[in-house]
Amino acid sequence: MASIYSTRFIRALGATTGTYTVPAGKTAIVRSVQFVNGGGAAAQFTILSGNPANVYAFNGYVPPLASPNNNNNLFLDLRLVLTAGDILNVGIPASCYATVSGYLFTL
Repeated sequence: MASIYSTRFIRALGATTGTYTVPAGKTAIVRSVQFVNGGGAAAQFTILSGNPANVYAFNGYVPPLASPNNNNNLFLDLRLVLTAGDILNVGIPASCYATVSGYLFTL
């Protein structure tokens, strides 16, 4: 019997693009994304997928750290399927943080 467990695909901090390429013979299911905005203004986050990674899976804004109730986190519960060779890019502004996790299956 195969074991099923979560894996982290991307963990990135500030002014970067986190990138993950699905290995040959694998299928990735992105289940959870967390964006945290530590800056003083609303921050735009993007998730692009495909091969090349040019299809928007998410494009949105997260309030600044000083927003009411300090609601500067965004959690996404997804079912984004990526096949072998697909690329996942997460655009992360300065003073921000992102993690992307899910499942990686062998075909």
